Amino acid sequence: MELLNYNKNDIFWRDFADLAGSPYKLKTPLDNFKCLLVSFTRAGDYSRNDYPISLGYMASLIRMNRGKARILTSDIGDYHPGDFNGYDLVCIYPLTALWGKILETIKRIKQDTGSKICLFNSEQHQHEMILCAPQAKQFAGKLMDKFPEIDFALVGEAEFSFIRLCEKINKKENNFSSIPSLLYRQGEEVRASAAPISPVEFDFLPFPSRDYLEKTISEGVNTHSPRIQSSRGCVSPCLYCTESFTNITAGGRKAPVIQRDIIRFVDEIEMLSAKYKVVFFNVIDSSFEDPGQKGIGRINQFCDQIIKRGIKASFKIHFRAETAAGASDELLLKLKRAGVDILVLGVESGIKKELDSY
Repeated sequence: MELLNYNKNDIFWRDFADLAGSPYKLKTPLDNFKCLLVSFTRAGDYSRNDYPISLGYMASLIRMNRGKARILTSDIGDYHPGDFNGYDLVCIYPLTALWGKILETIKRIKQDTGSKICLFNSEQHQHEMILCAPQAKQFAGKLMDKFPEIDFALVGEAEFSFIRLCEKINKKENNFSSIPSLLYRQGEEVRASAAPISPVEFDFLPFPSRDYLEKTISEGVNTHSPRIQSSRGCVSPCLYCTESFTNITAGGRKAPVIQRDIIRFVDEIEMLSAKYKVVFFNVIDSSFEDPGQKGIGRINQFCDQIIKRGIKASFKIHFRAETAAGASDELLLKLKRAGVDILVLGVESGIKKELDSY
């Protein structure tokens, strides 16, 4: 199942390409536009054949609009200038653990290629979301002041902003002020657009592209466990947790939790199971059962769909501690029957004093 051209692999976005009213479908297609989406790693990291899910979303958006996207997972210590040549836009995921080395590499990319460079992370796991927190715009502005090699920074949920930025660059337009939550350069000055964050619209957002996933199929089973997402956010306003206020900022989205329709979510699971032989899914939702009793209904719907479709897979999901404590035997048995083998519980502390401090 070797794929030589991921830009022609439309299974992730074809069902979304012609939806009426889609904010992610451009009126002017991205013909001749080339974008490089980069995830830096370190030698020996398990993620050499994986990348943050946000890069998969962006690749699907570009391809859905007839542009070309390449996803590169690159060892931060093994820099090759040729990897970064010939692109209209180079987008780099700012992994916190490698931040200093990434900034050094950005300088080399700009010096060697002159390409436009953009930073975003949009949505991943909370400890990585440095461009999504309430002070992200100020942080990005100071960062761009210090590092002139960075041309753009997208703050918060960035899917809508990203595809609009690609459109502007492809049309060779230089007025970026209308693009939501964007920091950009106007001459020597770093400016922030006045438009607020544009929240994700899961009804229209295509599934993230899964480049390289076919390479981990062995004897009819996929040895990789892809990250998959059915929702963003969290209903609890815990001050110590990024997830509770990520993207919910002044001028940002107001809904604490945004969810993909569970039928569509299981459609993605079924496709990955059938096409890529995936048997283990890492569901990265902060709390899969949010919000409250309505969320329990959603869990039941998820289990019913998995069982009805005969999907044979194993799932890791995140639950609130109180949900697990109050779960009936019937619900737990149903989860197990559907293949939910790992429940990660959000137990921050068992000590009242510490909880009060949080």
